[in-house]
Amino acid sequence: MASRLTLKQLYNKRVLFTKVEALIEEGQTFDYLQEFLEHEGVEMSRGTLVNLKKKINEAKDTGVNLGDIIDRRGKAHIDDVPKGKLEGFTGEVNPSEGTGQLSPKDNGVTGVANSLRDSSTNFWSTESVLDEVIQKGYESLNMMTVVDISYLLKAVEMKDKLHGAQTGGLTLDALKQYQIINEARVKAMQDVLMEYVPTDKQEDALKEMDKAEREVLDNLEVSPDGRQLLVALRKEGLDL
Repeated sequence: MASRLTLKQLYNKRVLFTKVEALIEEGQTFDYLQEFLEHEGVEMSRGTLVNLKKKINEAKDTGVNLGDIIDRRGKAHIDDVPKGKLEGFTGEVNPSEGTGQLSPKDNGVTGVANSLRDSSTNFWSTESVLDEVIQKGYESLNMMTVVDISYLLKAVEMKDKLHGAQTGGLTLDALKQYQIINEARVKAMQDVLMEYVPTDKQEDALKEMDKAEREVLDNLEVSPDGRQLLVALRKEGLDL
């Protein structure tokens, strides 16, 4: 006959406990868990499994180590401490020394314990809340096979707003200034080159430069994407 485990004994069998914890996280039924444990050569009562699930959820909600919650010697809550062992506290809170977190009916050790236990309903950082919302939203998105068109358009709008689309956030005036700067650089290089070209050859050299530039633009216009780019630039006054 298989041996019946207590909750603490199961927790100490780390390999087996990890498997059981994973099954609980997957949402398996208690009947399934009992059959699994029997297959592993041990037994556990349904009540103990229910208690284990509650403690796993408690660990998540409070941030307290699951081992400490299972082993109550770790005293996960103040209520777990025998009242006879509480010393040096009168059971009253001086209002001038209080934190302002307790309601009028909550005072003394019980009030502090209740306040700490209920702290999971509060949030201490807007960033952590937003991170949680984003994470859950991303997990939901992974389960979706179709995205509503309104969400698609909103995502495109936000992408354009946050990342500046293809301009990196630059304005049209900034792009025009960039064009002027490039034209000035080309003119400066031409002036320098002409100083090293014989006077009777300068006209031919300038014609060859214009021809080379024209060939570059003609090659760009061959592709549909390149042609669309040039049309869009010219429409905004950025003629190459």
